Amino acid sequence: MTDGNNQMPTTPMPEYGQMMPEQPTTQGQQFTPPSQDRKTIAVWLPIVTAIAGLIIGLGMGYPVGRQSEALDTAKAAAQARQQTVEKYEKLTKKLTKVVSDCQPTDAWSQTADNLTSHSDGSLTLVSEKYSLNTTLECVEQALDMPSSLTSQIGMTNAYNGVQKENFDEYTVTWSYNGSKGLNLTVAPTMENPKQE
Repeated sequence: MTDGNNQMPTTPMPEYGQMMPEQPTTQGQQFTPPSQDRKTIAVWLPIVTAIAGLIIGLGMGYPVGRQSEALDTAKAAAQARQQTVEKYEKLTKKLTKVVSDCQPTDAWSQTADNLTSHSDGSLTLVSEKYSLNTTLECVEQALDMPSSLTSQIGMTNAYNGVQKENFDEYTVTWSYNGSKGLNLTVAPTMENPKQE
């Protein structure tokens, strides 16, 4: 202890069995131990933050993943459609080439046979009753029709009605009329993808 001007604070001594009173750490400020609530928050804060981050990450990741999946599906569908269009165009170009290559050349066939192509890519051959069938044979060979089909076309009569057969990727429809002759149409079997 010191005299009146330089007095140091005195802390009373506890009695036996009592706790010692808290001492100030600096002059005018007292030390307060952390409360139990603060300790609990300190322990749970990283856990809650991690769980919240996981939930937000999953919540954001799922829509992003679904969007990516939708884009991939759309891209695959566009590629498949493009391939279908290209395949259809290849089939119709072949029919257009057949029409060009198999036009009747002799005078009789020029009057008896009419071979035309249509805007949908199909071809039609109309052969009169007394045609020499040279145009029909050219079409059959150019399209590499199976012999069973060419025989069936050759044996058709008016009683058979409209006949239809598929080969490779084409559909052939034909009929025969005793007074008008043969009417034959060849078209791609697949639907026109441009009309879908």
